[in-house]
Amino acid sequence: MNKVLKYVFLAIIAVLIATVPLYSGAFITRFLIGVILYAIMAEGWNVIAGYTGYPSFGNVVFFGLGAYVTALCMINFHTPFILSLIFSSIAGALFAIIIGIPILRLKGHYFAIVTLGIGETMMAITFNVPFTGTGAGLSLPLASNPNLFYYVSLIVLVIFIVFLKFILSGRLGYGMIAVREDEDAAKMMGIDTVAVKIKAFAISGFFTAIAGGIYAYWSTFIDPPTVYDPVMSIKMIIMTVFGGAGTLLGPVAGAFIIIFLSDFLSTHFTILHTFFFGGLIVMTAIFLPKGLMDVLSQKGIGWKYFIENIRKHRV
Repeated sequence: MNKVLKYVFLAIIAVLIATVPLYSGAFITRFLIGVILYAIMAEGWNVIAGYTGYPSFGNVVFFGLGAYVTALCMINFHTPFILSLIFSSIAGALFAIIIGIPILRLKGHYFAIVTLGIGETMMAITFNVPFTGTGAGLSLPLASNPNLFYYVSLIVLVIFIVFLKFILSGRLGYGMIAVREDEDAAKMMGIDTVAVKIKAFAISGFFTAIAGGIYAYWSTFIDPPTVYDPVMSIKMIIMTVFGGAGTLLGPVAGAFIIIFLSDFLSTHFTILHTFFFGGLIVMTAIFLPKGLMDVLSQKGIGWKYFIENIRKHRV
């Protein structure tokens, strides 16, 4: 009986989520589209950093690449939106493989700095290449149905989560976790660690590029500073760490909570908003190093949980 109630409850939640545009206003729908896009990006960062242990500071490069590929396909070749997203996802995955072959041999802060540099380099290239509109940006046509972006982004997020659930229970998933825990030991066990890292990076690039493509058509205008903004990479990291790096639903929960709090503070407390992300990083590192999902998994949580985290992870 408990299982039946559980499935009924989940079914009701699924129906409510699927029909949001039918009973909510444009503001709520737009807010949720932003949440879902960030959840996709955070989940993408989670693949390479949370599960594989390679923290990237330049995942926004895939977002920007996906945005520009979608925009150029729709403007220059009049390609349908969904087909443009497919091209964007392929471009994101291929770019991840190309840059991943050399940079994934680096470790720790060396890898993080290089990924940050790649994002800045792509922004500079886009600024100076004529067919990308240079600094003037690109304008896309208006969509006939604004609710399209909600359903497309929601479907992509669901597919991403199901896909991750599938690979995490297989050889690639175990390989990613082995690399994260001890890469040298994983090599000794016969795991092709370079191939595992490249595949994880390609998955991250694939889905992050789709988020960029959806954003491009949704916003109807893109330019280099917007879609290659390094702050977006920082937000992906914060959302994932806050929700729970290395967990399936942690980035989704983190995206919803962070965006909600950010919008609320920016509306009501403009000055406080500027300190929000920095303060959240500090508080999360001290009290919730394993993220929100670890708190929810605890049965009898109390103040001792937080004290123990401080003792374990203090500098």
